[in-house]
Amino acid sequence: HKASSDLSGFVLVCCGNGKAMLYQLSQQGKQWALKYSWQAHDTTIYDCLQMQDHDDGEKGMRLVTCSGDCNIKFWQVGADGVEMLASYHKQGYPFHSIDYHDGLLVGGGGVSECNMGTPWFAMPIM
Repeated sequence: HKASSDLSGFVLVCCGNGKAMLYQLSQQGKQWALKYSWQAHDTTIYDCLQMQDHDDGEKGMRLVTCSGDCNIKFWQVGADGVEMLASYHKQGYPFHSIDYHDGLLVGGGGVSECNMGTPWFAMPIM
């Protein structure tokens, strides 16, 4: 359903079955290889993004996924695999979209009672 890429030679692909796959471009820049694959959510992953390395000295890549299972999940990618750092759950609120800007993660989804738009929320990122 969604793919997210950055300039570091990685592409995150998220699927309707809740599976996430991280591909890496070869050093020659000609071929994509599957680096990690994991069951990230119970249902369709609607959106995903890759975040830049943090200034706190941690190495690796951070990923964020959101799904129809009412969860936004934060992932750390390291040499040994992918580890879930945290999860945000809002009952009855399937998340369809996420974005990150200036230290805030913005998510949208759920059901609008008036059908006048999608409810959104914002929270500071860890």
